[in-house]
Amino acid sequence: LWPTRTTTRWAMTLDGGTQIPAGEELVVLGLLPDGRVRVADPIQNVSVPMDPWETDFFVRARQRVGKTDKTIFSYRLLESMLEPSGDRSTVADYDYIVMYDGRDTCSRSIAFAPELAKFQKASSASGAKWLLVLGNAASEPAVNRAHYRNMGLDGRAAKDGWGPMLYEYFQLGGYQTPWFYVYDRDGNQIATAGAASASYFKVLDFLSAKVKE
Repeated sequence: LWPTRTTTRWAMTLDGGTQIPAGEELVVLGLLPDGRVRVADPIQNVSVPMDPWETDFFVRARQRVGKTDKTIFSYRLLESMLEPSGDRSTVADYDYIVMYDGRDTCSRSIAFAPELAKFQKASSASGAKWLLVLGNAASEPAVNRAHYRNMGLDGRAAKDGWGPMLYEYFQLGGYQTPWFYVYDRDGNQIATAGAASASYFKVLDFLSAKVKE
């Protein structure tokens, strides 16, 4: 029942002077153990815990009661962060979600991304049901998008400015680019690359075996 957005009832001033006005719609990043809700402002790129009663969180949750959409919160949130699909498909329509980000200035990205693009084209021809999500967070949006075009990658990119929120929620990154992750349809991270260059190709082999099952 969690909503992916909530609106503040009162104005807030965060440490450092960042101001969030009353009536601001924020991104919901989940509930914390103490009962507060973690919310984020993608424009100012800040996140903060709030008492849910300081927002319309419960009002929006009640509005979801009885809805037939059974998509898990993680994928409803991810869907809301991505550019619309051209064929009206959603994240929930796929068996696997694959997240990638890299840079033209990263030799590891340049070595791996074309292989990912080749695999994407081959598996698309075979009807494999997986979606490539382009994180749009490794650099400035224009630079990110140029990298995806240069590498021949065709996926759904995070909206400009939303990449950091996507990475914060899914707890991605933490090692040098490229970043490469595989999730199943239940939102479980089932494979990830890392510091070792060979790990990217191992994850790609893992994905290949999965989509052929």
